Amino acid sequence: MELKNPERTIALRSIMTNILNMFSVAGQDKQVFIEGVNNLKFQDIEDSCQYQAAMEWNCDYLLTFNTKDYQGVKGFKVMSPQNFIKLHVSSKK
Repeated sequence: MELKNPERTIALRSIMTNILNMFSVAGQDKQVFIEGVNNLKFQDIEDSCQYQAAMEWNCDYLLTFNTKDYQGVKGFKVMSPQNFIKLHVSSKK
């Protein structure tokens, strides 16, 4: 399979690997998926499941490439992985 933008993919993989090495990832159980699938506030079921997981685990941040899909959510900050790295890694150097 040929990637549309291999340079971007390499950069994104690097960013995500750095983030995953710094933090633990919240697990999800069946009930979180059920709530996510049935939350009518979201058009996108994947976004809804991610939102439900972030709420369930009392996350401080939800990292996504689709920040616009989470406008108006409360309880945690939504930002792109790139912005998260800029905010948290660059400030600690």
